[in-house]
Amino acid sequence: MPLSESAAANSLNTLMRSIGTSTSAAVIGVVLAAMTTLIGDAVVPSLDAFRITFLVAIVAALVSLMFTALIPRVHPTARRVEK
Repeated sequence: MPLSESAAANSLNTLMRSIGTSTSAAVIGVVLAAMTTLIGDAVVPSLDAFRITFLVAIVAALVSLMFTALIPRVHPTARRVEK
C-alpha cells in the first residue's frame, strides 16, 4: 500500500472515531438528562435512564459487529498482482 493511501486511511479512521465519540456522548447525555429523579435535594439520572443507555450501547455494539462481519477477508493463499 502506498504511503499516501495509508495516511489517508489513518486520517479517515481518526475522523470517524472523533465523530462517533462526540455523537455517542451527546446521545447518552441527552438520555441521562431527560430521565431524572429527585433524591433529597439532588436531581440525578434515574435507574431507567442508565438501563436505556446500556441498551443503546448494546445495540451499537451489535451493529458494529454486523458491519465488521461484512468486511471481506484476504486469504493468505491469494496472490497480489502488482501493476
